[in-house]
Amino acid sequence: MIYREEEHVRLLKEQSRTAVRLAMNGEWAEAARLNREILEAAPDNVEAMNRLGKALTELGEFGAALDAFRRALVFSPDNPIAIKNVDRLMAEAESASARRSGNGNGGTLKPRMFIADHGKSADVTLLASTGAGNSSPGAPVTLEANGATLGVMDPDGNCLGLVPPNMARRLLCLISGGNRYEGAVSGTASGAVRVVLREAYQHPSQRSKVSFPAQPKPVEEPLVPALDALEAPDTTPVNVPEVPLSLLDDSPELAAVGAGIGIFDDALLPDLPEDDE
Repeated sequence: MIYREEEHVRLLKEQSRTAVRLAMNGEWAEAARLNREILEAAPDNVEAMNRLGKALTELGEFGAALDAFRRALVFSPDNPIAIKNVDRLMAEAESASARRSGNGNGGTLKPRMFIADHGKSADVTLLASTGAGNSSPGAPVTLEANGATLGVMDPDGNCLGLVPPNMARRLLCLISGGNRYEGAVSGTASGAVRVVLREAYQHPSQRSKVSFPAQPKPVEEPLVPALDALEAPDTTPVNVPEVPLSLLDDSPELAAVGAGIGIFDDALLPDLPEDDE
C-alpha cells in the first residue's frame, strides 16, 4: 500500500515537471492535455489548475481558462496566480465586449492581445506614424522587417509606423532566432499610432531571453539644495571669554581649557588669578 502511494506521488511529480517543460517550450496544446490528466488523478492540485488556465489562455480558450482559474480559487481562495488571472480575464472580457459594440473591427481582435503579461507584451508608440487617422483600436497588425528597421503593417499592407530602434533591434534578433510576434492597434497618442505587441511563440533556443524587458524607472534627484544656495555657517564664537595672556603657559588651568571643558566646575579647577589693574 505504501509502495503504491509513493509511486503515485512520484508519477505526479514527473508529470508536473513535464508540464512545466511543455509550457516553457510553448507547446500549449500538449501542456493542457497533460495538466488535465494530472487533475484526473489529483483533482485538488492547484498548480495544475493554474498551469491549465495558462495553457488555455495561450490557446485562445478564454472561457475554459477562466473556469480553470476559478476552480483553483475554490481550493485555494488566496492563491495570487489564480486571483490575478481571473481579474485579467474578466477585465478583458468586459473591454472586448465594449470594443465590439463600439466599432466593426472589434470582432477581429484576439482578447489575449490586451492581457498584460510581463516580459511577453508591451504597449508601443510607433515612430513615423502615417495612419493614425485610419487606425481603429483592435485592428490586428503584423511586423515586417526591412533591414535594421521593423515596420508595423495593417491588414491592408499599409505601414502604420516603425518600432522604436532599441526595441526593433531586440525583436529582429529574436525573430531571426525563431520567435513569432502578433499585435493590435491600441489607440493613438499625440497623433502617433500605439500598438500592443505580444510574443506569440518563443523558440526553445530563445528561452532565456525576454522579449520586452521592463523599463527602469527614472531616478529622482534627492531633494537637497545646491551647495551654492547654502549660507556659509557662522563660525564666530559665541560668549567665549578671552584668555589672559598671562595664562598662555603650561599651567594646569590652560591644560584644562585645551581638554575641551566648556563648563568650569569650581570643585575641579582652582580660581583663576585676577588681571592686574
